[in-house]
Amino acid sequence: MAERKPGLFARLLGPEAAAAMERESRAWLVVCPNCGFSRSVWDMGGTRYKASGTSRIRVQCPSCGQTSWNRVQKGPNFPTDTGPAWPLVRLIIGMVLLILLAVVGVLLLVFKLTGLI
Repeated sequence: MAERKPGLFARLLGPEAAAAMERESRAWLVVCPNCGFSRSVWDMGGTRYKASGTSRIRVQCPSCGQTSWNRVQKGPNFPTDTGPAWPLVRLIIGMVLLILLAVVGVLLLVFKLTGLI
């Protein structure tokens, strides 16, 4: 399989956090309930980082060809070391602040256009 380029969030988080994100995403497995075939979330083109619990996604199994709700679960060699949390926290706070600034900008524009300011 071809090497994936890091996504936007991986580039924003930095190389150490991006490597931890890839390591964790490779350890999360998507398991077919019909034939038991499993593949990593990373190999499917997804990312699952700092997540917990299990979930289900509806995909077609490349082994048996059936479309069904596949279970997403931690693999047997899940990394015990966690990546740095601060880059992820910083990214989330930055995104929230950016959204708040955009909302304030839109509200100011609306107030100006309606003559309230």
